[in-house]
Amino acid sequence: MKTVYLSLLLSLLSILPTWGQVSVKDAAKAMLSVTAYGSDGKVRKTGRAFYVNASGHAVCAYTLLEGAHKAVVRDFKGKEYVVHRIVAAESACDLVRFTVQTKGETPFIALTSSPVAMGTRLNYYQQVSEKKAHLLTAEITADTPYEQYRYYDTSVPNDADMVGTPLLDEDGKAVAILQYNVKRPSSAHTAVGACAIDARFVNDLRQKSTTVLSTDLRAIHIPKALPEKFNEAQTALYMMNKRDTVACLIAYNDFVDAWPTAPDGYVQRARFLATLGRYAETEADFQKAFRLAANAQGDSLMAACDVHHSFSELLYRASLSQRDTTALFPGWTLQRAIEEATAAYSLKPLSIYLFQRGKCLFASKDYAAAYADYKNVLVDPAFQSPEVYFAAARSLEMCGTDSLRVIALLDSAIAVLPKPLTAQSAQYYLERSQRLIDAGRLREAINDYNEYEKILGPRNLNDRFYYLRYQVEVDAHLYQQALDDLHTAIATAKVSLPYRLEEAFFYLRVGEYQQALSAAKALLPELPESPDLYRILGLAYGETGQKQEALTHLKKAQELGDNLVAPYIEKYSK
Repeated sequence: MKTVYLSLLLSLLSILPTWGQVSVKDAAKAMLSVTAYGSDGKVRKTGRAFYVNASGHAVCAYTLLEGAHKAVVRDFKGKEYVVHRIVAAESACDLVRFTVQTKGETPFIALTSSPVAMGTRLNYYQQVSEKKAHLLTAEITADTPYEQYRYYDTSVPNDADMVGTPLLDEDGKAVAILQYNVKRPSSAHTAVGACAIDARFVNDLRQKSTTVLSTDLRAIHIPKALPEKFNEAQTALYMMNKRDTVACLIAYNDFVDAWPTAPDGYVQRARFLATLGRYAETEADFQKAFRLAANAQGDSLMAACDVHHSFSELLYRASLSQRDTTALFPGWTLQRAIEEATAAYSLKPLSIYLFQRGKCLFASKDYAAAYADYKNVLVDPAFQSPEVYFAAARSLEMCGTDSLRVIALLDSAIAVLPKPLTAQSAQYYLERSQRLIDAGRLREAINDYNEYEKILGPRNLNDRFYYLRYQVEVDAHLYQQALDDLHTAIATAKVSLPYRLEEAFFYLRVGEYQQALSAAKALLPELPESPDLYRILGLAYGETGQKQEALTHLKKAQELGDNLVAPYIEKYSK
């Protein structure tokens, strides 16, 4: 007998409307009038909307809220509420889904689950208020496929004020939403009825992690809702435009409100607050995260070790930007950054935490301890990266160790560079070349310069690069390569005079005296007071046996302050 009663009860419940869902007769109670305001506080547009669930979600035309900085809705009874968050926006179908914060559940109009055919008669309200709610009927005059949904023509007068009004079936469900019809009447008709988009489109208006990149959504300046799923909300926060500080703070606060027991939100908000210079709040959020992380569960991605690591990173970055971090907030020191990294590693001995501590130790000039951490990190195959090898090399170098060991670490850094090589990869060749030069391994250094040029491409290099390589090539006695690089530097430099003077000196150095004279003479009109130029001319003349010319130019160099030419003046005076 109990089974029979239970079955009967379930049957009755199945035919009752969902709690808050209105019937056709009461549909006006779920409708809203909307006023959109600009940044100047002036009214931009007015229009219609309606609730689509009991949680205060509503839908209106996209064009109504486009460009709006604030919007207010007024319900059936005349009560006003501020539009709280924009959930999703789609200009192509001219729809926006938004939320309103009300006390208790909102009456709503359910959405249909199936389309209707041409000729179907539907209901709509022309005016909506507690005193005026006129229910009218209209007919579907055309039915066109639109993606997986439908697009309708109707017999409703094509009145812009009706945009956003739902067309209802006999069960009170929204079948379509009225939109303004831009078609012009034909010669056979004096009017065109309003068109309507399938109400099922509303089901697609949901916040996703990538929605923050939507240009349609960004065109509405009202705060945006976060996705309902934890991981998607995390991604949305990461992808937000951090320059929009107001929107970001609202989003971080919303995340914390939605998941108050997850340390993740407090840590992310703390990082952002630090960029705004709100250090006391940053510290408070981290302390809250520490307490929560001790018992982190459910959706949280962060354990206590992650929170310590994150705080260490923040303190480390602060130390790089300001020498005295305690000026930012008491206790914010490199030593504390080291302690936080140590705490993370003690909780979970991951290489990433050890690498973080190594960076902090290096910044605090404890190079031996930093190298010890980097060396231990490199035991982990997953962390045998160019970045870690280079960090180890720099630490060892600062300890004053044998340069061969430093170069060996740079060799390892280059050996594990990911392919294809990038501009970032090229920097490792440049770094190694400097150490090879210091070690006197000039030709190997030139090979690294060549690799650097190959990776970046000649068009992306400037005169400075070619002049640096020229200097090494000269010391390596690769004179033709050196001259080619010097000519490239001359051709690419905005100011080529210093390189042209170097060219004259180069010819003198390699014994090409006639070319040295030609190059130097060409510079005289531009450098009439250069002692270096007169010295080059004097020495070139002297080496070609023209002693009188040599003395004339050497004495001129001496008059201009060159103290190096005296021995040569004596030499050519004999």
